[in-house]
Amino acid sequence: MTEKRKSSEKPHGKKDRPHAVYKLTGTAVKMGVVIWLGIYLGQRADARTPYEVPWFTLAGALFGVALAVYFVIKDVYSL
Repeated sequence: MTEKRKSSEKPHGKKDRPHAVYKLTGTAVKMGVVIWLGIYLGQRADARTPYEVPWFTLAGALFGVALAVYFVIKDVYSL
């Protein structure tokens, strides 16, 4: 009739995926690194320009945040 599966066996069609918490933790770390990198590169560029307002730092921060949001959305949809 019906066979009982052992508790260690997985049903067919399910892949070994990392738990969602671990994946989202990696996403948070990636988000922080991307924003930090944008700010860091902006500060390096501002150090070489005569402007009083840190335009490149602001642009780098905005670009980093936009890229980080893109990565978060991409990772959340892949859960």
